Amino acid sequence: MDGKLRLGLMIRGTAQPQWVRSMLERAITDSCAEIVLVIDDAREESGESFLGKLLRSWHKILFLLYTAIDERVFRAAHNAFASATIDDLIRNADRMRVVPISTKLSDRFNDEDITAIQSYNLDVILRLDFRILRGAILDCARCGVWSFHHGDNRVNRGGPPGYWEVMERDGATGVTLQILTEDLDGGIVLDRSSACTHPYSVNRNLNSFYWNSVPMLQRSLRRLQTLGREQFLSEAAVRFPSQPFYTQRLYKTPTNRVVLKHYFALAGRLLGIMLQGLITKDQWSLFVASEKQSGLMSRSFFRFKRIQPPSDRFWADPFVIERDGKRFIAIEELPYATGKGHISMIELRSDGSIGKPQIIINEAHHLSYPFMIEDCGNLYMIPESQQNKTIDLYICDEFPNRWRKVMTLMSSVEAVDATVFKHDGRYWMFTNIRSTKGGSTWNELSLFSAAELCTTEWTPHPMNPIVRDVTCARPAGAVYQQNGQLFRPSQNCSGHYGRAIVIARIDVLTATEYKESFIQQIEPDWAEGMISTHTLNHHGSTTVTDGLFRIRR
Repeated sequence: MDGKLRLGLMIRGTAQPQWVRSMLERAITDSCAEIVLVIDDAREESGESFLGKLLRSWHKILFLLYTAIDERVFRAAHNAFASATIDDLIRNADRMRVVPISTKLSDRFNDEDITAIQSYNLDVILRLDFRILRGAILDCARCGVWSFHHGDNRVNRGGPPGYWEVMERDGATGVTLQILTEDLDGGIVLDRSSACTHPYSVNRNLNSFYWNSVPMLQRSLRRLQTLGREQFLSEAAVRFPSQPFYTQRLYKTPTNRVVLKHYFALAGRLLGIMLQGLITKDQWSLFVASEKQSGLMSRSFFRFKRIQPPSDRFWADPFVIERDGKRFIAIEELPYATGKGHISMIELRSDGSIGKPQIIINEAHHLSYPFMIEDCGNLYMIPESQQNKTIDLYICDEFPNRWRKVMTLMSSVEAVDATVFKHDGRYWMFTNIRSTKGGSTWNELSLFSAAELCTTEWTPHPMNPIVRDVTCARPAGAVYQQNGQLFRPSQNCSGHYGRAIVIARIDVLTATEYKESFIQQIEPDWAEGMISTHTLNHHGSTTVTDGLFRIRR
């Protein structure tokens, strides 16, 4: 589409939550859209007394009480719902006050208002207020009325947002951006993402996935502007195919009896977490297996040998390298006393024993995920340095223990677990990036490419983020090849960080397209007491992974 997209907003007043302001700000500063019309809900607030409201809401009074306590006790570091004005963002837009025709649950617009809205030739209307929309308003913009469903509409329709996922211990909480149709919560999906469900706080869960939704409008508007309406909708239909049936119940605000049951369950859950923290601590250990035939990846995890670190630290994120008949593992080593990780190298001796870990890279900031790549006769490493907001490249001057920083590949970016490989003459980099201040680095995978490794000219893929799912986004090791096909290990971070490893086959990788298919999930079941596994790597005859255990303090 030529020029900026014409955007209409459906709101109630200009005092909006901070996540809404951030979302609109991103869309406008991206220069892909301009707000030309504000459709303001002009219905008067109810004159009902406080006592009347209390009596009317008596059946859900415990839910309201829980919400108030949860917001106060479990505050979020970045409050997505803090009040923020959008007056400056809509300064140049026309304002239209509308009193819709209301039924019990839905709103319709009268013919006069419909004609007035149509005169603005809108590309998109974004619904941020009003109730369920019915009738002609759904067709007043070229690309319809867009609306967020803060939940995964494949498995959770209704509300309240983020509540049932916590109470029912769902590992992930989804968010959906869709074009509204007469089918409630069954519209045309434009974008979908998910975040890890908080284990005990609805407020923190809400903040996490509402921040997660902030970039979705900007991304979809940019794609619409670039592709045009027909191609945009065709691409969305392929990327987010419609679900023919919804088989879950319609979720509703819980009654007092149900909330009381949830109170006790949450209290027990929280007490268990607190007691566990007093008695135990988490420790990552390494696992190693070897095959007689070089190039063969070990696949029977019960045969892997555990390498446990001293009780004052953990060892995680193993990457293996074989040189001159010797084997070494690069790891994140984190002493509990400092809480800051550095990169160490451990020799795997032929008799099964290990050498003393040698620190090879130590910076003022935290380091982890020591990804290694060989290129043009040199051995490089890209350790994760999110805390420094950089992606840095190191070269090995003398194997295995002398490394120095060569350059910064990217700066001013909160990126984790950069994973690079060469394919079809280009270098490709997978990495997870925090896209909003309250968001997570677990949820969305981005892809970049460059003509050479040692460069700052990394081109973002037009489909970024190429994966928007907390169950399979964050990298878990180097991309590997088998029978001519590429496979990408990733972390399933639903429920908690690094819970399991997911293997995906890369089906399409070009400058304009990316597709992958789920192959297998590796659960942390092969060793007693293991609760997570989140890295898998292979080189020569050796395969390495890691596992999380709880040990006594």
